[in-house]
Amino acid sequence: MRNLGKYVKKYGILYVVAIAAMVVSILLDAASPQITRHIIDDVIVGGRLELLMRLLLGLLGIGFGRAIFQYVKEFIFDYSASGIGSRLRKDLFDHIQTLSMGYFDSHNTGELMARVKDDVDRIWNAMGFVGMLIIECTIHTVIIMTCMFRLSPALTVIPLLVMPVIAWYGLKMENGLGQVYDKISEQTAELNTVAQENLAGVRTVKAFAREDYEIDRFKRHNKRYYDLNMEQAKLIVKYQPNVSFLSKVMMMAIIVAMFGMIMPEPFAMPPTVNVQPAYSASAVSKETAASFETVSVVIMARAALFPVVSPMIPCSAGTPVSKGAISSC
Repeated sequence: MRNLGKYVKKYGILYVVAIAAMVVSILLDAASPQITRHIIDDVIVGGRLELLMRLLLGLLGIGFGRAIFQYVKEFIFDYSASGIGSRLRKDLFDHIQTLSMGYFDSHNTGELMARVKDDVDRIWNAMGFVGMLIIECTIHTVIIMTCMFRLSPALTVIPLLVMPVIAWYGLKMENGLGQVYDKISEQTAELNTVAQENLAGVRTVKAFAREDYEIDRFKRHNKRYYDLNMEQAKLIVKYQPNVSFLSKVMMMAIIVAMFGMIMPEPFAMPPTVNVQPAYSASAVSKETAASFETVSVVIMARAALFPVVSPMIPCSAGTPVSKGAISSC
């Protein structure tokens, strides 16, 4: 991980372009509710039908613009991550070829296969989709909170009260998933080792009629792998519904607060209703709910990736290394 920067540096300009496209896409997404507000306030309520076509064309232009910038963002992140992962895997394999015989005596083939394949794939994903999602969620949340505060500071207080609770659930879920994914990574290495040893020595196994023993051995490791994945699913089921439930409760609270702002007396609609608070409540609730859903996805993806990346092997051949380490070359 110490030398990961040299792989990212090669694609630094591309990442800057991708993040710029991401920001433009998010700004276009934030502009869409403003056009909807003008449709409600000026066209439906104000009766200015001559504005309708221009506003609809604006929505159409925003859709096309977001599609273009989203494509640029996705392509550049995937292209850069693919290059980083491919180069890292090649350098790691080249370095493994320079290690001493003693290293291979203390590290089995299945473990090395897991490091070359699974760990590099996780770095690949971290530099691609998951890294993009983390950056996008952060920028999106900041812009949404700014827009919400400008629309209605009073209604913005409700999401701000819910966010610490969401963050607490997120941290609990991330801690649990991080430990489980670390165990899954180790179990994957063991499962690969059992399969590789059995297939490489299949003639010996058959010569001594040890098929049943090898089958039972593989079943035990496979059952352990299954149990760990079920533990992961239980953690997601334990925390994910709470995040979704809180976002729905927040939306209901905003709607109730909105009615309290536009209705001076309970169950009595005033002669003229200001549409702005109603629109503000709708925008705040929808944008915040979407943001919280994105945050929960980021939490699960981040826990899946970063805890399982192993320490790097020093570049000098024959140097003692810890079990499960990968190359820094």
